[in-house]
Amino acid sequence: MKLPSDLAERLSELRPIHDPPPVSWWPPAPGWWVSALILAVPACFLLWRFFSGRMRRAALAELRSIVGRSDLDDRDYASALSILLKRYAMHCLPGEDVASLTGSAWLEFLDSRLDGDAFQKGPGRVLGGEVYAPGCRVDRRALASLAERWIKKVQCRSGMKGPGLFRRNR
Repeated sequence: MKLPSDLAERLSELRPIHDPPPVSWWPPAPGWWVSALILAVPACFLLWRFFSGRMRRAALAELRSIVGRSDLDDRDYASALSILLKRYAMHCLPGEDVASLTGSAWLEFLDSRLDGDAFQKGPGRVLGGEVYAPGCRVDRRALASLAERWIKKVQCRSGMKGPGLFRRNR
């Protein structure tokens, strides 16, 4: 079939077919936004959980280190646990006046964070100064268990960062 000459002339004047522009990568389709949100929310939650428990893990590691030391006598052992608990309390409860607490006030503060009176009447009473009385015996296992329970129970609400509070210069 032969085309008329004017039609062939007109067809030769047409521009060539061009492809549409490539699809832009931004903004992404709504499915990508949903996918990003589905991945971001659990990631943020896991990061928050990791960093919120960092001080607790550092304190528990320090507690394990104190418990594992065999060179401490009863007085030094109780003193080390009391210092650890006080440092943890000062870090995690910055609004509380913890540094100046001693004796029964310190034991009362510790018991206020636990249910019961394990520090005032139980194995924790040695942290209030009883350890300095002659003939005082320290139940190391019960005291360490009580300190561990207290550390796990107290929720850190401090804005301070890092486990540097529990690092030792050796």
